[in-house]
Amino acid sequence: MSHIITNYFESVESSLESYNDFLNCLNGLPALLFRIDLVKNQLEFLNNFQLEALGEKTIHFLKDPHFSQEIILEKDYSIFETYIHSIYTARSGSAIFRVMNSDKTISWLRIFGGPNSLEPGFYLGMLVDISPNVANIERMIEGDAEQQIMLDMLGNPVVLVDIEDKQIISHNPAAHELFGYSIDEFRNLKFSSLYHPSFEGMMIKIFEDIIFDKKWEGKILFRRKNKNRFLGNATIRLLKIKGRRLLRISVYEVENTEHLHQSKSNRTLVSNLPASKKQYVEMLLSKVKVLSDIKSTLELFLMNPFDEEDNFDGIIYSNILIKKGEVIVYGAGEPFKNLPFGDMFSYEGTIAENIEQYKLDYLIVDDTMESVKAIDWALFIPYGIRSYFAKPFYERNVLRSVLILCSTMPNAFSESNVDNYALLDAPFIKGLKNWRKASRNKK
Repeated sequence: MSHIITNYFESVESSLESYNDFLNCLNGLPALLFRIDLVKNQLEFLNNFQLEALGEKTIHFLKDPHFSQEIILEKDYSIFETYIHSIYTARSGSAIFRVMNSDKTISWLRIFGGPNSLEPGFYLGMLVDISPNVANIERMIEGDAEQQIMLDMLGNPVVLVDIEDKQIISHNPAAHELFGYSIDEFRNLKFSSLYHPSFEGMMIKIFEDIIFDKKWEGKILFRRKNKNRFLGNATIRLLKIKGRRLLRISVYEVENTEHLHQSKSNRTLVSNLPASKKQYVEMLLSKVKVLSDIKSTLELFLMNPFDEEDNFDGIIYSNILIKKGEVIVYGAGEPFKNLPFGDMFSYEGTIAENIEQYKLDYLIVDDTMESVKAIDWALFIPYGIRSYFAKPFYERNVLRSVLILCSTMPNAFSESNVDNYALLDAPFIKGLKNWRKASRNKK
């Protein structure tokens, strides 16, 4: 394994202090990290992690199809097979399935990965035991609803609500990301905190009807912690779990009602600011005015943070080409000195896809090493980035750009400083227009 790690370490030119640090990071991951040479059809393991459910047989799970078929529950094996097919067709994918342990208990595993854009012809993936994540839900559920509820709780945003007092009793990570509340905050919320007050009358009728109909589907006007509204297609089901009646509310196909006015708000931003912030934005705008390339604009932001607490080590502009399924990234700063300027990534698994899926106003990742996003493992972690703040920009209501502030330290960005990060909005838009205009003039 050591030569594989060495080659990989050299290929990404990681900013970690030493080879041993890098090796310790990989071996410290609570997951099995693997790489497949798609040309040679050769499987390589990048760390020595053993899943509790598999023990010493962990490395045989992907190498020996007879072994995997033997321990994966029969109902789940087709899910695993579909994911394996995605590997050899060089497509990103994931699968959640159950395995039977030697003591006859059940463990839940998740496998996911995608083509490595830094090494064409190679596929990177991870195998993780997610049993602890589903244990809390598993204790609550029974009967035929078990598999459906668990999979829903690991997929789309889902909350479980007590039908009597409308208290939220459980939620999944996707709901946390969509609504913006922390895990602790969710525990103290009623469902009314998640929808707009103007929808109160409609929700009362839905709650009355669902007692008899058992299921409701339609659009709900939701709101995030920051009070921004969005429309979401929702499915509400009435469940009886261990004598307790609960509502399972799943959200799909989010439609933002706020970002439509983003361009206007960017134009009026400066005039509405306090004096110190107004002066800062005007300073950036005056300097951006004479710049004609995007790299100089990004470097200007790097060298001139509004506040020392807002300091960041690197910055990326992502040009989003949704119809082509591509994202082109332009980086600046020491961590990205070896990142090709204008490097291309698949849209699938990117920050942009995540933002567009949930129509997020912004995205903060506190620690990339704990992330399951494919782009974090393909772009940020190899360049030493541990946390980042990402802000989307729309043109004619279509996501076109994402500005990403990056740090080599975890937890470098906070919700309390979001207004400070927004000071870059108008200068970024101006710099982007200058660059595009200069590029057109060269043709």
